[in-house]
Amino acid sequence: TEIICTIGPKSWEPEVLARLMEEGMNTIRCNMSHGDHEEQSMKVANLMKAYDLRPEFRGKVKILMDTRGPEIRTGKFEVYNSKKELKAGQPFKLMCSDYSVKGDETKVSITYDKLPRDVEPGQVILVQDGTVILEVTEVGTDYVMTRVRNDGRLGEKKNVNVPGVKIDIPVVGEREVFDITQWAVPTRADYIALSFVQSAEDVRECRSHCGGMPIEIISKIENIEGMKNFDEILAESEGIMVARGDLGMEIPMEKI
Repeated sequence: TEIICTIGPKSWEPEVLARLMEEGMNTIRCNMSHGDHEEQSMKVANLMKAYDLRPEFRGKVKILMDTRGPEIRTGKFEVYNSKKELKAGQPFKLMCSDYSVKGDETKVSITYDKLPRDVEPGQVILVQDGTVILEVTEVGTDYVMTRVRNDGRLGEKKNVNVPGVKIDIPVVGEREVFDITQWAVPTRADYIALSFVQSAEDVRECRSHCGGMPIEIISKIENIEGMKNFDEILAESEGIMVARGDLGMEIPMEKI
C-alpha cells in the first residue's frame, strides 16, 4: 500500500518530512498545478535532508509528479488571494479572452477561451469543486454570462467544470511535455500521475516523452470520457487513480 502525501508549504521542511516518513509516508506528491520547477526541486532536496535525519528511510520514499492536465481555472482578483461573496440570483460574467484581467464580485477571467463555443444557455458550470453553481444565460464572442444559483465565496485559481462537455485542451500539452522532460526525467521521478486521462493514446503520448526512463504512469480518471475508456486506459497504465472531486462534478457520487 502506498501512502501518498501532497507536499506543500506546511510540510516541505526536512523535519516535517522526517516525521511523515516515521508515520508511514512512502511517496511524496509534487503537484505541478502549484509551484514552478524550482519549488518542486526544493521539495526533493528537502527529502534528501530528511534522509540525513532518518537514515533508516533513505531511498524508501518515491517521487510522484502530478501533471496539471487540461483543466480550466479562474483568474485572480484585484486584491491578491481574496475571496468574493456571490449571491444566489446575481449575474456573473466569465471572461474568456484575457486571463490577466482582474476579477471582482461581478466577473472573473478563466483560462479557457473556447468556453463560449462549447456552452449554451441553460447549461450548468460548476466552480470550486461545485461550491459555486452557475447557469449560463448568454454566450458572447469572448465571454459567458451566467446566473449564480447559490450563495458562495469564490477564491482565485479555482477549478471550473462543465458537466458533459469535452473541453478542447490536450491532456499532454506543451506545459505537460515541459514538466515531464525538464523535471520528471532529470529528477528521476518514480511516478507520473497523468491528470484527466481520456484515452489510451493519452498514456502513450505521456510515455513517449519519458526518454526511456522506467517512470510508472498512474492514470487519473476524472471525467466521463475517462470512465468510458477505462479498460483501454488501464491496459496502458501501471496504475489508476480515481479523482473523486473532479469526477463527482460530472456523475453522481454513488456511481463513483
